[in-house]
Amino acid sequence: REDRLSVEGRYRETAHEWDKAIEVYRTLWGFFPDNLDYGLLLARAQTSSGKAKESLVTLDSLRKLPPPASEDPRIDLEEATAQGRLSDYQRQQAAAARAIEKGSNQGARLLVARALLSQDNAFLELGETKKAFEALAEARRICEAAGDRRLLGLIINSVAVLRYRQGNFADAREGFEQSLGIFRAIGNEGGVATQLNNLAGLLLLQADRAGARKIYEESLTIRRKLGDRRGVGLVMTNIAELE
Repeated sequence: REDRLSVEGRYRETAHEWDKAIEVYRTLWGFFPDNLDYGLLLARAQTSSGKAKESLVTLDSLRKLPPPASEDPRIDLEEATAQGRLSDYQRQQAAAARAIEKGSNQGARLLVARALLSQDNAFLELGETKKAFEALAEARRICEAAGDRRLLGLIINSVAVLRYRQGNFADAREGFEQSLGIFRAIGNEGGVATQLNNLAGLLLLQADRAGARKIYEESLTIRRKLGDRRGVGLVMTNIAELE
C-alpha cells in the first residue's frame, strides 16, 4: 500500500490535483510519522495548493523529529518557499539562508542552488537588487558545474525578471527566450508555458498585442494539456485583458 500511495501522490502532483495529493501524503505521513520525506512531500503539496500556513505547521512538526532529520536543510528550503507564498520575504530570506548554510556544510550543492534561487526572490521583493544578482550568479555557477538544466532554466528566468524590473527589456527578452529554449529542449512543458507567459507579458508592455495574444494562446494550450487549472485561469485572464 505504501508503494501504491507514493505513486498516486506523484501522479496527483503531476496532474496539479493538489487536494488529492495532500490527502495521499497526509495518509502516508500518518502511517510513517518519522519519515521526513513524506512530511516534506505533504508540506510541498500544501504550499502548491495555496495552503502555505498549513505547510508551515507541517514543517514545524518535522523540526520536532529526532536529529539528524530535524536539522535537514530541506525543511528550511520548504519553509522559504512557503514564506514567499505568504509574501513574508524577511522570513523567506532567513529560511533560505539557513538552508544555504546547512546545505553547504553537507556538500548538497544543488540544494544550495535552489535555496539561493529562493533567496533571490526575497531580495528582489525587499528591494535589494545587488544581493539578488549575487545570489543568482552563485546559483548559476553551481548549476552549470552540476549540469542541472532545469534549475539553470529557472535561474536564467529569474535574472530576466530582474532585468525586466530594471526596465532593461532587451536583456529580459533574451533571458526569457534562453530559458524557453532550455525548457523546450528538456521537455519541461510547465517551464515552457511559464516562459511563454513571460514573453507575452513583455510583448504586451511593448504594445505588441497581436504577438502577445499568439503566445498567450500557445501557453493556454499547454496549461490545458497539463490539467493546470490555476495556470489556465491566469492565462485566460491575461487574454481577456487584451479585449
